[in-house]
Amino acid sequence: MQSALTLGILMAPLAGALVAAHFGYAVAFVVSGACLWVSGAVVALGAPKPGGAGSGKKTRGEQSWRGLVFVCALVVIAYSQVLFLNSVMPHLLPALGVSPERSLEFGGWLLFASGVAISLGALAAPFLSARLGERRMIELCLAGSSLTLIALPSTLWGFVAVWLLHVLFVAPILPAITARLAQNNEGQSIAFVQSSRVAANFLGPVIATTLLSVMSATGVFVALAVLGLASIPLARRLT
Repeated sequence: MQSALTLGILMAPLAGALVAAHFGYAVAFVVSGACLWVSGAVVALGAPKPGGAGSGKKTRGEQSWRGLVFVCALVVIAYSQVLFLNSVMPHLLPALGVSPERSLEFGGWLLFASGVAISLGALAAPFLSARLGERRMIELCLAGSSLTLIALPSTLWGFVAVWLLHVLFVAPILPAITARLAQNNEGQSIAFVQSSRVAANFLGPVIATTLLSVMSATGVFVALAVLGLASIPLARRLT
């Protein structure tokens, strides 16, 4: 489910870019609206009816709201390191040598590849958690994602390769946190964590564009990497 949610966010720009490049922006908006209608119909026809029975026991572990705030902040910071890319791409792609007539389509393919990478990384989360432990895995993923963000090269295909490695480091973080909360029967906490991932979808671009107004794209990458490294202690708030 985590992979499907993130893959939808990152695949949509590819579909939109391809449609807009070949048929125009108006058709892209029409297709987007049609997708919403189809999604609504699927939910209306396929969603299970709520039942009164089977609510089961409602057990709650020791709830630390301060810890939950730290965990949500960790999710926002980690996913902002991936979801900021859309906002800086018009400035970034020409610097990497992508021609203006190819930038729309190339950007869509890059976001699609990022979606595939984040899905594969999310699938690896259970294996990595079992081998390393959830807390240790999250700390290593935050360190790896931040260091790769600093190491992004200035050549096009080198940038793509290191960027996808960066995405792979970020991907296991949210599934690991969600699994830990599910084990503790903290359903309300999971809702807050999921909302944090959505918040990163708009906070990442806001942070990136604000920084881009006062520094270069390289400076934006370094600033986000430093923010990621500073968030490593937040992983210790997982209980």
